Amino acid sequence: MRTCFLTMLLVVLIVAPAVATVTATGGSDAFSITLEQGSIKEAIIGLLTAAKKDYILDSQNLGPDFPSAAGTTATMRVTNAKFDDALRILIDVGNWAADAGDDGRYMISWSGEAPPPSHVHVQRKSEGTDFVITIDTKTPQDVALREIGQKISAEVFIDPTASNLMKEKADTLATVEGTFSVSNAEQAVRYVATPTFVVRREGDTIVVSAPNLTAHCSCGQALDKGWKFCPACGKAAPTSEAAK
Repeated sequence: MRTCFLTMLLVVLIVAPAVATVTATGGSDAFSITLEQGSIKEAIIGLLTAAKKDYILDSQNLGPDFPSAAGTTATMRVTNAKFDDALRILIDVGNWAADAGDDGRYMISWSGEAPPPSHVHVQRKSEGTDFVITIDTKTPQDVALREIGQKISAEVFIDPTASNLMKEKADTLATVEGTFSVSNAEQAVRYVATPTFVVRREGDTIVVSAPNLTAHCSCGQALDKGWKFCPACGKAAPTSEAAK
């Protein structure tokens, strides 16, 4: 029975952006893996690279394109593990396979269930934190909002009243499409949810709620009572109505 030397192995599935480090720690068969909210797939690639082994990606099974899918990310520490043991650990905690072919190359593939079809496509610009978001034609509004949260690793909460309203009026209200640029998740959520719904931030959560409002800004954002400025464009609120 093989023995691998682990100082600590802690696996936690997460939603945050990936950070993966794999290093050769001594000799030709001793490796350390550090994953902090990290991509298991990238760690497998890093391990194969550190071990100087060739690999290819299975184009038919590339896996989910968002980090919140189960089995794609983890947090762990592995120290001084043999190559085979390190690879087995990574495969065991995720839904990935890495098998050596007759030519010695490893095929990396997603072995989990096929991910659901994606309606929202996010591309990070080459520099900075800006995103380009494309939403497929006639995507339900609640689906678009939730997928934006998944793809940009943000917590988006749609309150029950707003969610029910989106479903009740799905034919006329709750479909969106288009391509737009934003610098953060909150801007993206506002683009999809307003002016019909109210968007606010509560800590790390972006909340979408049904309007209980008496005024609208000239930009279309609904305004709650007592709001002095529009949260979408920053203009002064029409206090004569908003304060009623």
